[in-house]
Amino acid sequence: MTTMTIDANHGTTPRAGELDPEFNGGNLLELRGVSANNVAIGPNNNIYIAGATKKILEEGDSGFDLDYCISVFTPDGTPGSFYNNSNIIQGAYASNFPSEAFRIFVSPDGKILTLGAVLIDRDSNKMQFGLSRHLPNGELDSSFGHKGHSVLSFKFDQLQLGLANRITTSKDGAPSYLKPTLDEISLCVHDSRIYIAGRAIRPNSALGLTLLMCLDESGNLAMDFGNGGAVVIESPAKIETVLAKLLVTNERLYLAGSLDGVPAWARLHLDGRLDTSFGSGGFLLGSVGPGVIYATAIHGNSKLLGAGYNVPDGPPGGMLTSIDKDGAKDTDFNNGEPILQPIEPDFRWRDCAIDQRGHIVACGETVHILDTGTKLVFGRYLPNGTLDLSFGNGGLSHFHKKWLLTNPAIAIQPDNAIVVVAISFADLNSPPVHIVFRLKG
Repeated sequence: MTTMTIDANHGTTPRAGELDPEFNGGNLLELRGVSANNVAIGPNNNIYIAGATKKILEEGDSGFDLDYCISVFTPDGTPGSFYNNSNIIQGAYASNFPSEAFRIFVSPDGKILTLGAVLIDRDSNKMQFGLSRHLPNGELDSSFGHKGHSVLSFKFDQLQLGLANRITTSKDGAPSYLKPTLDEISLCVHDSRIYIAGRAIRPNSALGLTLLMCLDESGNLAMDFGNGGAVVIESPAKIETVLAKLLVTNERLYLAGSLDGVPAWARLHLDGRLDTSFGSGGFLLGSVGPGVIYATAIHGNSKLLGAGYNVPDGPPGGMLTSIDKDGAKDTDFNNGEPILQPIEPDFRWRDCAIDQRGHIVACGETVHILDTGTKLVFGRYLPNGTLDLSFGNGGLSHFHKKWLLTNPAIAIQPDNAIVVVAISFADLNSPPVHIVFRLKG
């Protein structure tokens, strides 16, 4: 299948899947701060990005720590003057503790909710969930948590956040990140409740579990959910159970990820009880062979979409799969079977979203190869799973303007334009640069 390389267009009208010249002149926009992890679209089509930035330490200390940060842009890529006088917002979920935001949600009234991690003990690398809520002008919302922040501790089962590949911050040298693998932490707001999920571990155990928590609108744990606001999801077989991608409907709560390295789903009641009528005792294997669901979305008539990768008997590939709310195959999507997109060896879809027409947009990355780096790949599919031929070249667009591109996240604007944040490296020895750009929808 032929593909296209995304590039700026000068004097021609870009087609869907190409860089949008109405956003920053069709160029990549470099972001302030040291990380950009997630993007959301808010009122007036404005763009909200969550990550982290440097926090200058007290006099006499060297280096710096991290604060979470929020950047806001108008649809054309200009910093939002309505928001903190066009400056980024930065803060700590707990005073003087390193913090980084990984998820962001903007409500219809313009309030900004972030979910991240806060390092509360450097010696043990212990982290906890942190949340913030800001008003549309960037000020903290004092009605949420403690003066705008909420830090959630785990007082049961001695659980700790078990986010993989952690490097703690230091007071000397270049900054490092709390950096969870971004598919291991998620945020969902539904019916005035806030649901968060992440990978957790018990002391002296290497097995990942799923920690699921529910907060009320004020940022306090909902006592009628699970065990005082939280539940632990683990397989009865006592295997790795990381189902940290959330979907919430009016009837049930769904989690997706992997069971012992195989793509999987789980379903719960809205009070946190595992719904044992779903799949086998509440768990459903999505397909055979190693793989994982990295991102989820609700599409069509309440169907559940999962994006990730799978290694069945054939070649590995980026995977899109769809099931109905009861776990049955979605026969309206690729005749009920997952779609594998073997663009390159070890390619995987990292994020997905649904546009205003119900089309499926997926964003992924190729494997890191030292001599060629990586590239991002975008695909747009019709609701039935066939590639949208009006997008890119044959439904796919490749982007490799930089030596290495990784950790992409996307959000869809009302005109179906695709806003992308990612990390880029100019070459092997260059520092990371966090970028945002927009593709025509």
